[in-house]
Amino acid sequence: MGKILETFFEGNLLVEPITEKRSKEHKAVCDHAYNLVEELEAKLNSDEKELLDQIVEALNAESQYYAADRFVRGYSLGALMMLEVIEKRDEFLSLKE
Repeated sequence: MGKILETFFEGNLLVEPITEKRSKEHKAVCDHAYNLVEELEAKLNSDEKELLDQIVEALNAESQYYAADRFVRGYSLGALMMLEVIEKRDEFLSLKE
């Protein structure tokens, strides 16, 4: 069995992005979003903070569904592309009889 298939079978396939390898631009966007949330929380009372937490959790949950769908669609597209390439493999073979 191939190394990737073994890793996949064992549940050790790492598909989450590595946050330590974020680009400078990505880190800046994340820091900006965090700072905005912190700034807003400082202006809210406890009930409003609770509502903000619920909103952030709901947005994160929706984002997870979106990310899962993109992953599945991307994986499927990659598999379809492989099938298309394999389908034309005979065009590259010199079959001498």
